[in-house]
Amino acid sequence: MEIRKFALSLAVLAGLCSLNTQAQTGKKVTSHETIGQRIDTLAKKVSPAVEKAEKAGKEKLNADEKKIDADAKKVGSEGKHAGKVGKEKVCADAKKINCKVKHAEKADKAKLKSDVKKVKKGVAKTEQKVKRACLKDKAKIKAWEKARKAKK
Repeated sequence: MEIRKFALSLAVLAGLCSLNTQAQTGKKVTSHETIGQRIDTLAKKVSPAVEKAEKAGKEKLNADEKKIDADAKKVGSEGKHAGKVGKEKVCADAKKINCKVKHAEKADKAKLKSDVKKVKKGVAKTEQKVKRACLKDKAKIKAWEKARKAKK
């Protein structure tokens, strides 16, 4: 439906633009042609393309629904098969995954700690640079004021 609205809006805009162009070029619009008739003519020209696009959209939607249904059935059958494999294998896999997760968490914590240390060092260096810059600027200001007083 949105495609149809968009296409009809384009048709209206094209009709108005063509009438505006005719008015600018000095061409006389025939007395039987009104804006409404021009829009209707353009809408009739565009409507088959809009209907074709809607039909293609519906067909694609139906195909996607069928594919999703087939995938859902496949996943369901795979789930049943996995349940039959055995609880022992599932438990063993769960233990392996838990070990990997714990290892990853430890590695992430260590990386986080090192990153925090780097950031703290960077902040400390930046603070030191700012302090040095402030001291230099204060010294420059004092020297400037001293020189200004000496000139007076």
